[in-house]
Amino acid sequence: MNIVREILKLVLALLVQVLFFNNMHFMGLCYPFVYVAALVCLPVYDRRIEMLIGFCMGLVMDIFCSSLGMHTAACVLVSWLRPILLAHLVQDYGRITSSVSGESVGVSQFVKLAVLLCALHHAVVFIMDAWGCLSPLWLFLRWLCSTSLALLFVLAYGLTRKS
Repeated sequence: MNIVREILKLVLALLVQVLFFNNMHFMGLCYPFVYVAALVCLPVYDRRIEMLIGFCMGLVMDIFCSSLGMHTAACVLVSWLRPILLAHLVQDYGRITSSVSGESVGVSQFVKLAVLLCALHHAVVFIMDAWGCLSPLWLFLRWLCSTSLALLFVLAYGLTRKS
C-alpha cells in the first residue's frame, strides 16, 4: 500500500505542475518547476527504480512542455545523483526507510540536498533550453530566479511533512 501512496504523490505532483505551474512564468524570467519536490523527497529505493521514476517524470514533463528531452535529462541526472548525495550528507544512510524529509535526514542535510538537486535540475533544463541563444547573464538570472522559487516549494514540502 505504501508504493501506491508514493505513486499517487508523484502523479499529483505532475498534475499540479502540468495544470497549474506550467502556465505561470514571471516576465519570462522565473519558471516554477515544483515537481522537483517529488523527486527530492522520494523514498529511498533501488537506484534503478529511482532512475526509472525520474525518467518517467521527465518524459511526462517533456510531453506536456514540448521540450525535447530537457526535463528527462535533468530528472534522470537528479535521480542518479540523489543517492550519492544522500550517502555523503547523511551519516547513517541505511537508516532512511521512509520518504526523504527534514525529519528523516535532518534539517540541515535536507536543505543541502534540496539546494544541490534543485540547482542542478534547473541548470540542466535552462542550459539545454538556451544553448547559445541567450546571454550568459540572462541565463544566470533565469536559473537563479527559477531555482529560488522551486526551492521554496521543495523546502516547504520537505520540512513540513512527516516521514
